[in-house]
Amino acid sequence: QPAWTWEFAALQRLSGRLSEAARAMFLHAHRVHVYTDHTLLLTDFGELGTLQEAVHKYENAGQKMDEVVVMFYTIELLHMLEALHAAGMVHTNIQACNLLLRNGGSEWEDWAPWRPGTWQEKGLTLIDFGQCLDLHALPAGARFQGSSSTEDAIRCVEMKEGRPWTYHPDMYGLCNAVHYMLHTKDMEVQKVSNKNG
Repeated sequence: QPAWTWEFAALQRLSGRLSEAARAMFLHAHRVHVYTDHTLLLTDFGELGTLQEAVHKYENAGQKMDEVVVMFYTIELLHMLEALHAAGMVHTNIQACNLLLRNGGSEWEDWAPWRPGTWQEKGLTLIDFGQCLDLHALPAGARFQGSSSTEDAIRCVEMKEGRPWTYHPDMYGLCNAVHYMLHTKDMEVQKVSNKNG
């Protein structure tokens, strides 16, 4: 229950800090209902499913996601993290199953960096803010130690090695999501020593 109430509060804070154009990249929570035995978080429905499901559809058809599509979603992820971090939030749980697909609008125009026409309605929406951190609620320069998860796929190198971190889990999650799109599996990171140190 506490995670759902925190998720609602975090999403409300985030929404108030984002530009109108950036809001579509993040889950919108309409309201939360807290009861003694359960909590309901009311959000928009992602009828197109997750990025993970899209990758599996390609895989089930014996294909891999087209690299142009991977590039588009990678650019979307970079814009998403830029907006999220500028708003003082760290998600800590970015992975393909927490990214909903968006495909609004029926008109398809040539893509451009400023996302003309209905490109504003296409891309990804980040969900699952139950473990996010609000840096605006902490002293400036706050850093964290320890792990936000037991899932090795989303634990950044700093978490695994017990070093301080701030935005590191989100950047690691972005890299892992791109790896997942290209290779249909999570990254496996190993520390390798070389003779130069």
